[in-house]
Amino acid sequence: MKKIIAMLIACILFTPCMTYAASQARDLLETFEVASIEPSVDDYKENKEQVVIYMFWADYCEHCHDALEFLNEILPEYKDKIKLRSYEVSNNTYNATIHKKVASWFEITKTGVPLIVIGESTFYGFQRNDTDEKMKLAIDDVYSQTPEERYDVFEEIEKGKQPEEKKKNILLILLIPLVIVSIGAYVFIKFKKTK
Repeated sequence: MKKIIAMLIACILFTPCMTYAASQARDLLETFEVASIEPSVDDYKENKEQVVIYMFWADYCEHCHDALEFLNEILPEYKDKIKLRSYEVSNNTYNATIHKKVASWFEITKTGVPLIVIGESTFYGFQRNDTDEKMKLAIDDVYSQTPEERYDVFEEIEKGKQPEEKKKNILLILLIPLVIVSIGAYVFIKFKKTK
């Protein structure tokens, strides 16, 4: 019996602990701390009126750090408009799974980083003087809506609700066969009447 207990204790001590990593969404200030970015404002606070920016990023990714630096640069102007929920994917398998799910939801076939979601707008990758202006426009657009009107990808995935653009694509896919069948039926009837 003592040998069995000793073997169990040895197994526990020498077996690496396997833990299921839960999602680790970080807010803006936590993300800046992890990325070693000094916030450009001292009085940043989150509130329910702010637009949620979801960002999937990796510690090693230069473009991800550029995107975070950009958010820090616009913070003096946008501190009352934005809050961040970031998911670092290189060190957290659960966050990586969420990243793939969100990318798939928006039909993004690449699974690289950064992936930034603002309302229904997605930004894959980050390049100065291109992505940054588009992100500011997306923030302003979403901020002009009431919090209840805003598209939140996590809520919509949970509900199974597609973004408006995706709905239009599905509608077109459904309408095209209907139009083809209607035209075919019309031609068939016209052809049959002429005989």
